[in-house]
Amino acid sequence: MFKYVFNSIKHMIFRGEINRSDPLFNLYFSINFLRPLLIIGLTGALLICIPQANIVRFGAMLLWIMACIVVGAATGFLFGFPRSGKAKNDNDKAASESETNGTARPNTNLEEISDWLTKIIVGLSLVNIREISITISTISKKIALSMSVPATEANHAIGFAIITGFLTVGFFYGYFYTRLFLQQAFGVSDRKLLDLVDTVVNATASYAPISEAPTLPSKIEIKNAEQIADLVPSGKNELITNKIQELASLYEKTRYEMPSGDTRTRRMTEIASSMRQLGQAAVFMLPKLTASYIAGERLAAICILQMSFDPRYIDWLADRIHAEKPFLAYHAASALYGRMLNTNQSERKLIHTTVSNAKSKLTYPESGRDYVIERILELATTRLE
Repeated sequence: MFKYVFNSIKHMIFRGEINRSDPLFNLYFSINFLRPLLIIGLTGALLICIPQANIVRFGAMLLWIMACIVVGAATGFLFGFPRSGKAKNDNDKAASESETNGTARPNTNLEEISDWLTKIIVGLSLVNIREISITISTISKKIALSMSVPATEANHAIGFAIITGFLTVGFFYGYFYTRLFLQQAFGVSDRKLLDLVDTVVNATASYAPISEAPTLPSKIEIKNAEQIADLVPSGKNELITNKIQELASLYEKTRYEMPSGDTRTRRMTEIASSMRQLGQAAVFMLPKLTASYIAGERLAAICILQMSFDPRYIDWLADRIHAEKPFLAYHAASALYGRMLNTNQSERKLIHTTVSNAKSKLTYPESGRDYVIERILELATTRLE
């Protein structure tokens, strides 16, 4: 482990010619710009200690240098941490579009913390600029004492140079590394995760069957839903949100652009299958989706409930049976039918009552929806006896 870290640092500091085709060209170019400053600083510290021939004082100076670089790099990391989320003004539109396409890291707690700390650091620095200069002077005196006792004015100056110089170098090392490497790594990681989710969802959605029988999650859909829920870590909710919204938009486009018929129904069934496979990872979206005025988002809520049923939405599902177009009504009834197969007696009574009320409000016949409703009522009668 230590050998790996040492070799990585050596590679970064003493890297030779840079290949312009290298994905990290900008990072290496920026670090090469800072490299002379770091070498000059370390060489100066060595030359100062050589006449004294005191290895202890040289070690103390190296520790101070390391501390300044670490503090500077940590500050640079906070200032350079990739931002994501919705654009706050017109200047952020391009960034917002790239984030929506999965090219930037979704919002995380670490991002919020870095944002808060950055604002705190800037605010305190402006308010306490005099105290900061006094603190730097005090630390430079401590560095001077580590080189000689009593400390001389020359050593005070050296201590001040170590603080300002290596803090600045460390800051830019941390900033460039975060902006030019970590942001790219985060984007690549998220794109790979999104591609994997797409692969899992699309691999089976095309085989979704069309039938008047109630639609229940298939074994492979359940397996994929579990896999996606395991793949997507906490803090990545925006990735699932974007995918659900993409599928909802695709449903809306399919419904309005394709003529009514088996081809359109098959395509919408495939979209519903894709939504079900996000059903375990997208449960957090139910409050928003169930309140949406967009039919595609309400379909997403229904498909999520088919995969991860929540009894709090029984009335909402029953309302979909008489309030929605036939395709959504059919899937809402299917969600309730699936719950009837795996619930207790009291909940079956509640579903029976709500579905009976919904049936009484229907204004036109539709074979698929009506068939599932009859199956629910028959199942309820059988199980309630």
